[in-house]
Amino acid sequence: MSDKLVMALVGFGNSANRYHLPYLLENENVEIKTIYTPSLNKRPADQDALVARGIQFTDDLDAVVNDPEIQFVSVITPAPSHFELAKRLLETGKNVMVEKPFVKSVAEGKALIELANEKGLLITPFQNRRFDGEFMELQYVLDHGFIGCSYARFTDRFFSAL
Repeated sequence: MSDKLVMALVGFGNSANRYHLPYLLENENVEIKTIYTPSLNKRPADQDALVARGIQFTDDLDAVVNDPEIQFVSVITPAPSHFELAKRLLETGKNVMVEKPFVKSVAEGKALIELANEKGLLITPFQNRRFDGEFMELQYVLDHGFIGCSYARFTDRFFSAL
């Protein structure tokens, strides 16, 4: 077993290639072992480059589900498939992160959270916007109590906080 977090990606579309893989490949604490995609060789150059790095590709979801080394799976597929995929992965003991939108309904979200809790696993939606300037500025404004104060009080507090 690796000292790294061994993970798989379920999906190999734009989101996987633009938002997930660039960060995961740079993280020395993560090993991407397998990428599941129902359409192998749809992106041959991208796939070949990742295979050269030791990442396996499969069009058989059971290869991910049944691999005891894989601890964590990112579900990066079209939204209608999120619930069933995440449920199956949780049922087989995998920790799961699901791309936005998480699921189609509150009931589906609650069911996944309940299942994860029963199994002692993690289920979380993907959130890549936490470090965008707008989010960080809003967080700063909220943390410093600027909401609900007068303009004069806001400017005094804002500039003194800097």
